[in-house]
Amino acid sequence: MNEATTPGELQQFLEENSQIYKKVLLLKRLKNIIWLMLWLPTIAMTSYIAYNHTTMDPQALADLAIPLLKWGGLVCTIIYLAYIVLHVPVVRAIYHAKSVVFPRYNAAASEQEQKTFQWQAYFYRPERNIPGGNTTAFILGAKVVSLFLLIIFYQFSWIHALDRIGVALNNEHYSFMGFIDFALFSSLILFAVVLIFTRVSSLATKKR
Repeated sequence: MNEATTPGELQQFLEENSQIYKKVLLLKRLKNIIWLMLWLPTIAMTSYIAYNHTTMDPQALADLAIPLLKWGGLVCTIIYLAYIVLHVPVVRAIYHAKSVVFPRYNAAASEQEQKTFQWQAYFYRPERNIPGGNTTAFILGAKVVSLFLLIIFYQFSWIHALDRIGVALNNEHYSFMGFIDFALFSSLILFAVVLIFTRVSSLATKKR
């Protein structure tokens, strides 16, 4: 349309876009807290074990480290699954803005008043310079991968600690590791399915 938008249409757009922005930013903060909550204790624990590596008796150090590494890896895996699930409302909110909020406003706006959709803008405060989409995607992906590698670190460190005291892996150990591996790869598959489903849903919305 070539007619100028009414104040009501602009106000509706600003309110809906603001709600999506606040929701995404809140979820981003929550994910950042989870990320730090996993990394900071791990760094502290690893530093403590490394510091006492040459001063403590190997058996005593192993008795301390093995439970921490085993159950720490399990806790990290569970929290990691929650971290992945938090991407679901983020992706859905952004796709709603892209497929509903922006098209509805631009359809009623003149060419000069139309808004350009930038998905990465929802992850930053308005007063900040907004990086490109590739940069934002890299940062988000790097955090997911870093937590994935953190859990792998727990597993290999646990296996190494068992080996240092001469404990051979048995079926119980393999079952425990298998559960964690299954949860890890299931979370990645779930994330991919969510992205695909959200994309298909947004395309279906456009066709209505």
